[in-house]
Amino acid sequence: MSLYTISDGLLKLNHSAGVFSCYTIRLEAILDYYNTFKRPPDVIDSSVQFSMFKDVWARDVSDGFFRRDEVILIPEYDHPIKSTSDEREQQFSDYSKINFSDVQPFVDKFFWNSDWIAKRVRDIHSRFPTLSEDFCGVLYRGTCKKLETIQPSHSEFIEKVVQFKQAHPGIKFFIQTDEPCLFAMAERRLGHENCFLEPIQGASKLATVQNYVANVIAMSRCKHLITTSGNGEYWMRLFRGNNNNSTQWLSPKEYIYGTWNKHFDPNQRNFWIESHELL
Repeated sequence: MSLYTISDGLLKLNHSAGVFSCYTIRLEAILDYYNTFKRPPDVIDSSVQFSMFKDVWARDVSDGFFRRDEVILIPEYDHPIKSTSDEREQQFSDYSKINFSDVQPFVDKFFWNSDWIAKRVRDIHSRFPTLSEDFCGVLYRGTCKKLETIQPSHSEFIEKVVQFKQAHPGIKFFIQTDEPCLFAMAERRLGHENCFLEPIQGASKLATVQNYVANVIAMSRCKHLITTSGNGEYWMRLFRGNNNNSTQWLSPKEYIYGTWNKHFDPNQRNFWIESHELL
């Protein structure tokens, strides 16, 4: 079955995986619909998505993540809309090549935060009111992500963060990771008083993943970012609306799930991509 199906007036999502994978496919489907009909879809059926977080399979839980803002209008474009100029899969692309000006109206209109997530983000900002002034958002995605890409070792990643701290002595770090030992290493190297972790565990799978989404949105507003590559990291830039003050680790695997990756470069030695337009 295809990831989605489109017909005049209707876009139906048939894909479900991790939370930000669902976000990415939904955005790509909306852009495809727009490029086909030159207007946004009237109805988007997301009832199949986010299935691993549901208590009832047939339940549509998409409104727990985002809603459609009817006030925001999509401008008329004289060219096809693409999320990025990079040929690679969005999550494993160079985020400086995201077409922010083209794609931002679609993100704002179709991924407006649900009331629940918006409240969680506000709560985070009330605890950390200077996120956009003296915080660096740090996202390290480990565990199963190693099946799709090559992530840096904990020591290499933390060394990059330590170097950043040395260059920016007053900065603090808002850290999100699925590998607790990485946060412990960060505390040892950077100091407990400089590292902050917002727990995501909720009363259900759905509440937990909603907390994770809210954390990523809050982190997107940090002054600086240091991250690995994946759908969450990709959406952190989309929520941010730019790739400024950003450091990204990107190291493609030669084979992904047994399939040769045409973008693999055996001669590549530097895997850090720096984008520091605004300091």
